[in-house]
Amino acid sequence: MQALSDRRPSPLAKLYIDASRQYRRKHGKSYWQAIQEQEQDSERYLFNDEIFWHAHAVPIGEREVRGILPVAGIEEAGSYIDQLARDLLSVISFYRKLGTYSFNMSIFFEKKRNNRNYSAFCSFISRINPNPNSTSDSAFMERLHLEPVILTLPEDLGPYYRGNRL
Repeated sequence: MQALSDRRPSPLAKLYIDASRQYRRKHGKSYWQAIQEQEQDSERYLFNDEIFWHAHAVPIGEREVRGILPVAGIEEAGSYIDQLARDLLSVISFYRKLGTYSFNMSIFFEKKRNNRNYSAFCSFISRINPNPNSTSDSAFMERLHLEPVILTLPEDLGPYYRGNRL
């Protein structure tokens, strides 16, 4: 498990925060409520025990499943933690039945609590492994946050290469 907290949202979280605000301005209601209304009778609907779970219509990864929480910020999420844990186990069990034993998951909270425009959401994706004798290299930051993780500065590569030539 990897936890991430930053002063600014990841690119994907920022996209949803901004788009949620714009959606409410344009349509007069919550984007997240509209998604639930649309998906509750669709083939993509999974279940709803306080947290609304569905297969995302435009997946960012294989078998993407999303859960929409009825709160925006982490401070408000306390009363939903037990339900979220049960739901996560249910989704993991579902993935195992499909033959998926490796996945990435992220929960996206808004910094501001009581934000009527935004709902926190959880996103799961299967980690595809085309080679059964190795592990998947699907990283959660690149896949679920649209943010590459760079550990080596480009400026360090030239000197390293020049100093270690064969």
